[in-house]
Amino acid sequence: IGEGWRGPTANVPSAIEGVPSAEAPLHHAMHGPPPRAGEDLMRVLSVASEAYPIIKTGGLADVVGALPAALAPHGVALTTFLPGYPALAAVTKRAKVVHRYTDLLGTEARILKTKIGDHPLLVLDAPALFARGGGPYGDATGADWPDNWRRFAAFSRAAADLASGAVPGYDFDILH
Repeated sequence: IGEGWRGPTANVPSAIEGVPSAEAPLHHAMHGPPPRAGEDLMRVLSVASEAYPIIKTGGLADVVGALPAALAPHGVALTTFLPGYPALAAVTKRAKVVHRYTDLLGTEARILKTKIGDHPLLVLDAPALFARGGGPYGDATGADWPDNWRRFAAFSRAAADLASGAVPGYDFDILH
């Protein structure tokens, strides 16, 4: 959301009191004025397979890593959700367990809560799926893991549980 963004109906005039006009964007009519410092307008769950500076293979990590700080001034509280690769071991050492799976597509798993700096981070700790040498998508030779379909299906299932409210205490407005 760029500075001055007014939404798709911002310039649609209205004769009905309380309905947005050119002077009042749709968002403000529905949700009030923009947030003040420290107030959250939207809670976003950003689900990604990598994020800088933790794990990076390309440009996706750069974008995912930059989003929390870029959106915070606009009243967006962004929580990043990542697979529990070995590169996250130091970050998750003191993490809090917020959910347990006894059978997430055939394996035990946990969702862990921690932070990277000031930014909230959730991690799917499923060692049978993600605690491997090599990179996030393949082994040390560069060959894809043959069970990538299962690894990322399990990760997606956990993301869907978080986004849908199935994990108590987590309520997001948007899944990204």
